[in-house]
Amino acid sequence: MRILVSILTSYDIELLKRAIESVKNQYKINIEYDTKIIVNTLKEGYYEQVKELYGNVYEVIETESNGSPGKGHNSVLNLFEKYTQYSHLITIDGDDLFYPCAFQQLVKAIDSNVDILHLMINDYVSFIKKEIRCVDLKGKFRLYSNFDDEQNWWNSIKVKNPLNNPIHICKTPARIIFCSRKIFDTDIKITYDEECTLYDDYIAFLSLCENYFEDKLNVVATSNSYIYCYNAVNPESASRRFKKEKEESIIFKEKAKKYSKTLESFGNEDNWNLKMLKFQIFGKPDNFNLQKKKIFCNKHVIDFEIEFKNKKADKFYDEKNYEQALIYYSILLNSGITRHQNYFNLGVIWYHKKNYENAVGYFLKAASITPTFDAYKNLVVIYKDLKSKKKQIEYLQKALNIKDDMYLRMHLFNLLPMKEIQKNNITFLSKNVKTTTHIKPILCYYAGYSDPFNGKNYQERNVYGSEISAIKLCEQFTKYYTVFIFCVCKEEIIHNGVRYQHISKYTQFQNLYPIDILIVSRFIHFFLEFRCLAKKVYYLLHDARVHNYWKDKSLIDCGSPMFHNLVGNFNKIVCVSNWHKQYFCNFVKVPTNYVQIIPNGFESKNFNVDFSKKIKNRFIYCSDPDRGLIILLKMFPKILEMFPDATLDIYFHKIKNPTILDLINNAGEHIKFKGKLKQSDLAKELCKSDVWFYPNLYSHETFCLCALEAMAGGNLVIARKYSGLVQTIGDSGILIDEHTPEKFEVESLKIIKKVLNNLNTKRNFQKLAIKRANIYKWETISKMWYSLFNQ
Repeated sequence: MRILVSILTSYDIELLKRAIESVKNQYKINIEYDTKIIVNTLKEGYYEQVKELYGNVYEVIETESNGSPGKGHNSVLNLFEKYTQYSHLITIDGDDLFYPCAFQQLVKAIDSNVDILHLMINDYVSFIKKEIRCVDLKGKFRLYSNFDDEQNWWNSIKVKNPLNNPIHICKTPARIIFCSRKIFDTDIKITYDEECTLYDDYIAFLSLCENYFEDKLNVVATSNSYIYCYNAVNPESASRRFKKEKEESIIFKEKAKKYSKTLESFGNEDNWNLKMLKFQIFGKPDNFNLQKKKIFCNKHVIDFEIEFKNKKADKFYDEKNYEQALIYYSILLNSGITRHQNYFNLGVIWYHKKNYENAVGYFLKAASITPTFDAYKNLVVIYKDLKSKKKQIEYLQKALNIKDDMYLRMHLFNLLPMKEIQKNNITFLSKNVKTTTHIKPILCYYAGYSDPFNGKNYQERNVYGSEISAIKLCEQFTKYYTVFIFCVCKEEIIHNGVRYQHISKYTQFQNLYPIDILIVSRFIHFFLEFRCLAKKVYYLLHDARVHNYWKDKSLIDCGSPMFHNLVGNFNKIVCVSNWHKQYFCNFVKVPTNYVQIIPNGFESKNFNVDFSKKIKNRFIYCSDPDRGLIILLKMFPKILEMFPDATLDIYFHKIKNPTILDLINNAGEHIKFKGKLKQSDLAKELCKSDVWFYPNLYSHETFCLCALEAMAGGNLVIARKYSGLVQTIGDSGILIDEHTPEKFEVESLKIIKKVLNNLNTKRNFQKLAIKRANIYKWETISKMWYSLFNQ
């Protein structure tokens, strides 16, 4: 004698695991049994999934499926018939489970020579409140059971006749859980209907009853509550997915006709009379009681269901299958499960369904369990849709109390009403909002006065070295900082991670935000106009001296007295070249250890030099015309005498000097003024040019970004050996050590003639220029700043 235990599964591996565990953990019986997993499914890949997980432990058998549970149940009976080594069959659906004492109860049927044992009542766990016997479990769950009251309930309960009533409101009177091999000796086949989704087991019940009334098999019913626990909270069960009541009712009524003896015995009233069916009491087990049953249900049903349904709900939610997710989350909530994430996700689902009232309710419930930034942020989004400023402000402040977020800060900044504050005769605007910690530290860059610009439009604006440096450097800083540039701008935007704000808003800003790094570029008036609350302050000089312009006036003595009052408050003063540092320290009498040298950089991605596309003897000028263009224009006729194909293209937004304009207008076709270009377009022109000649005899250059870009464009670079140009150009160009116009002209023409007549020499200088330029990439320069910040 050997028992076959079959676990029938069709769709869910997690439920199957639980069913297998309930079989595996059975109390010991004196009869040998083998467990086999029957996979009857239309779900693609499910058999392979079960096989991979359990194939080394159990025999996993795939049977043909049409999606009907009856097809699966019949496949179990067919396998039992095939495996003749087994005398009896114990069967369970893969979404249900056995109590640990179930097999001890079932083998009692063998001693009684039972051929078919069918269970009229089984335990089930549900959160739905019913007026029948139950005990409370975790949350709102209840265990419904007849407990120890093992009796023939068909003597007292009403069983609706599915031939006279809508069949979907009827319940199958019993389920087959145990049978012997004798079921194959009868000519009345025990079978499930394979066309029906819901009524397959009605046919099985009629077929066993027909065998009973024809005295073919020993068919026994039981109401023992220590065998089977039904999964009543499975939204994917066949009964819950059932939709075809009328169609299947017709099928059932037609197929039921062949069980005439049974139908005659049950009668044709609204309720079937089942009292004559055989019933047997199996008794209470010695090793399992109500207390153990409650512990079992809490652990193997409720804890499992909570974890399982959370996983299912979250999976559907992540897949944006909100209808299915809503079903599972609702079951969990109805079960009394108060999980923050469930309420939060329900808020999202109802928001997408445009039910703002429900969405708000669920987000508030989520926040009441665990106040989170995301819950409050989503409430802001909802109230923005509902156009409620008051509610937006309320939840913005709650969100920002948990985590700082620049986008929300700016949104709050725009929502709050301004109020004017008077302090020390200085009027400024403020908003009373608490500051909090933030993910990235804040870095502010004060650019001062200029033509209006931002990172998006600067190439069309009349801004040059210092403003371009601010943009490109700050874009590098966004890797580690939340970066704001305060400048003259008409359009406040976020571009390449940098936020552009008008300089007039700095006071309001620092009242809202804790500023970790402040870089003040050029203009010393910043410290007159604003209080400085930043943790670290760096004064960046692009000019040779302190820029002393403020509003419509200039600070006395080039701003030096004010600078000396402030110098001890700077973490560092930054100059852009060795000459710059030496000159500045001598001029303002500041110790050299107060000053750090960090050069400017260039946008390397704009430059792609192809020497085959360079225009031979093409000169280019792209700096301020007042810095030496007049000398170049006067020299150019002599250059043309040596190189008749030479040309000069001039790029700048405007030329005001009438002498320069006359020289250009009278120069003929070889010299052209082309106005201002975008930086990216100017880079292309530099890559096509041959010579960048910069005869600046009238002013210094602290660094000269134009020279660096000319080098990056692969030009022969020629300039006066003076100021910051010495460090910028180095040995990659020609620096002329003459400082009077006459001598400079003579020496320059000599060098131009010599180099342009020797292609190898010229190309060598051009390649050296590119190589040297590459040490000034913004990526490299930003690392020098990071090192400074960390000192």
